Amino acid sequence: MLGHGTGDGRIVRAQPTLLLPLAGSELLERFAFFGMQGVLFLYLREQFSNGGGEGAWGLTALKALLGQASDSSGPHLASALFGLVTGLIYLFTIVGGWLADRRLGARAAIAWGGAINIVGYLLLTLPSTFLVGLILIALGTGGFKGNIASTVGALYEPDDPRRERGFQLYLVAVNLGMFVAPLVCGTLGETQGWRWGFLAAAIGMAASLALFLRAAGRLPPVATVAAGHSPAGAARAWTGRKILATACVLAALAIAFTGVQQIYNAYLGWASTALDLTWHDRAIPTTWLLSLDTAFQVLMISAIAWLWSLWARFAHEPGPLAKIALGLGLYAVAYACLVAADADGSSAFFWVIAFHALNSLGFAVIAPVALAFLTDRAPPRSRSTIVGLFYLQFAIGAFAAGALGAGSGLMSAEQLWTLHAAIMAVAGLLLFAGRRWIDATLGGPLRPPAPPSTQDERTVLNAGHVSPSAGSPG
Repeated sequence: MLGHGTGDGRIVRAQPTLLLPLAGSELLERFAFFGMQGVLFLYLREQFSNGGGEGAWGLTALKALLGQASDSSGPHLASALFGLVTGLIYLFTIVGGWLADRRLGARAAIAWGGAINIVGYLLLTLPSTFLVGLILIALGTGGFKGNIASTVGALYEPDDPRRERGFQLYLVAVNLGMFVAPLVCGTLGETQGWRWGFLAAAIGMAASLALFLRAAGRLPPVATVAAGHSPAGAARAWTGRKILATACVLAALAIAFTGVQQIYNAYLGWASTALDLTWHDRAIPTTWLLSLDTAFQVLMISAIAWLWSLWARFAHEPGPLAKIALGLGLYAVAYACLVAADADGSSAFFWVIAFHALNSLGFAVIAPVALAFLTDRAPPRSRSTIVGLFYLQFAIGAFAAGALGAGSGLMSAEQLWTLHAAIMAVAGLLLFAGRRWIDATLGGPLRPPAPPSTQDERTVLNAGHVSPSAGSPG
């Protein structure tokens, strides 16, 4: 366990020791994925605008699938393809979860997924094979992403109050990888050539797989899929009402993460033309806005952990569904800021900063709660599959973001951002209104997470990273 010695020699319990290597592996995998995703739309837009992508294997068939004419404009085709590919990446996470639960086991699925990802990222460096590379990345991420998250969830006993805190720490690591990715991959891609950005992503993925394989031998059976034999989990049967209640939560999350996915799609295209991204006559890479967004996320995740701990001292902490509804409201206000930015060019950058701050706060409110909610309610025998369903809302969000981006020629940017804000506001209100029925159907709200139990854990939550004194992974 992570902890520190007390005066009488006892070890104060904090988080499971294996949380650190798993979070580190996920940090590097997210560096690779978001490094690739950060430059993908800009790369596709450039390729399709000047005809450079016409030699890619399978492009003609893909255009037919998307319903795009051969002379489709670069930005619209890029948005549609980006949404399709990103959606498939998350959709295959469900398949990877099923394979882990029923065939391979979590460790094998993660290892094979990581290896396939490395090949996929390398194929992106060649214009003729980049579509093949994207397909391999979809398959590889399906094996890796959902299963490493479910492995983290399996480190905790059912109803362990440390679970939500653990996922907050896990998401801090994820966001650190997301922060560095645009600064490295994005800068290389925009200044040195797109292939260098994709190559940096491949190197990050190789490091992620190496770290996981080093820790895999120390994972106890419960940290993969053996938790399926838990008596507590066996009592949790999925009825039609529970499936409907879970679907309501996933629908709300899909709407929330449509806005998240749009940041990597139409938002980047809008920002590259609507904002003056220069500093002392030097152009700032557009992808750096993604690092700004992630920096806010790291700060907000740390701040929200402290806020809920403080809140719990004076009042009953809101349940997970109320938190998700609040996050949707924050997303709605964030996109309203983009409406203001598009209408007032002189202060556009101020509104963009406000957009990223509120968007990140919404993410910090929703993401740890949503992932903890599903891993807590899922029958352990199907934990990886159910966690895969968490990523289904990312897939739906990506498909929706791609469709909205591809159809942006039919509306102004102001109308596009207004539509996002309105949909999220309505979804938040509906979820808040139905939260009691959903809670009752799924077995009652999660217990509020316990306050940080050690000075080391408080340091982690406040600083947003693991302190040197917090102990080593062992």
